[in-house]
Amino acid sequence: MPSLAALGLGDEILPALGGGPGPQPGAELLAALDRLARRIQELERSSQPSLGDRNPASNILDLQSAEETPGAPGAPTGKPPITSLLAKGQAALNAGKPEESLASFDQVLAADPRHTEALVKKGTALERLRRPQEALECYDRAIAADGTMTIAYLYKGGLYNRMERFTEALACYEQALHTQEKRRAS
Repeated sequence: MPSLAALGLGDEILPALGGGPGPQPGAELLAALDRLARRIQELERSSQPSLGDRNPASNILDLQSAEETPGAPGAPTGKPPITSLLAKGQAALNAGKPEESLASFDQVLAADPRHTEALVKKGTALERLRRPQEALECYDRAIAADGTMTIAYLYKGGLYNRMERFTEALACYEQALHTQEKRRAS
């Protein structure tokens, strides 16, 4: 764990924080942050993303599988196939229209309430609309539907991180790492 001095705190601040030998104030937080940083670096080094990031500035991943194509055989007629709805919702997200994307993802979820990709994308749209609790619920539903869905843990961890709930973010990142390790072992 880095010392408080290593974090750039000056001599005038260290005594006020109890700098020196003995337990440091906020040591648990610093330890959690250090673990979080190491886990994120491990994830970045170890995971080879199978999903393309088409809009890196917004950090929205297009979760549509390469083998899924709109109008695939067996798609229900009379209403848009799920892949088309997902693509339409993703396009709306990429265009900065999260309200429109919700309608598409909700249509998918009306047909299949446990559709993990739609749940994660809906969570992302809800984040954009500054509705973090609802976004967390979507990520939790995706994880409940498929506990090996690494991306759901990463998105949930990212949201917790932005909410400055670092211990919960760390737990999500650790679970994401664990799912990646299990997937590699299989």
